[in-house]
Amino acid sequence: MGEHPGTMRVWNWQNLVVCAWRGQATSPAAAVLARIMRDLHARASDVRRSYIHLIPDQAGLPDAAARRTISNIMTDYEESIACVGVVIEGGGFWASAMRNVVIGLRVLRKTPFEYRIHATDEEVVSWLPQCHTQKTGVPLLGEDLRKLLLEAHRWQTVQHDEPLARGFSP
Repeated sequence: MGEHPGTMRVWNWQNLVVCAWRGQATSPAAAVLARIMRDLHARASDVRRSYIHLIPDQAGLPDAAARRTISNIMTDYEESIACVGVVIEGGGFWASAMRNVVIGLRVLRKTPFEYRIHATDEEVVSWLPQCHTQKTGVPLLGEDLRKLLLEAHRWQTVQHDEPLARGFSP
């Protein structure tokens, strides 16, 4: 679907979007995410989508410009967003700080969509399919979500950027 090489990659499957980060959300990477959102919305503004962000352990906290851009994305597209799940891997002080930043993005913008922070993929897999189906009318199976998350994590762990696949087939 799109990427900021080496930093962030986005997959779109049906009306589910997964954004995998390898490190800090920077202003240039957030700008790519904003462009992807504009493109998705331009193609089908009437489609409600759910989003998952995968943040690896010890990723740097988003810079101020990236936080503003992500916050603006949530406001600009709030009517087309059904559910957002953010998986923050790791623990300790870093994970607590990242959770606070992610919570702050939502607090600044009182958005109408479901927004949850998770520590593991299994937590988001146990929550999102029901929320997504209820809010979009499009069934999402946990097995399909697991496969997509596995593909995103595989990209997060490779040292080189593989060509972006045309689509995802669970």
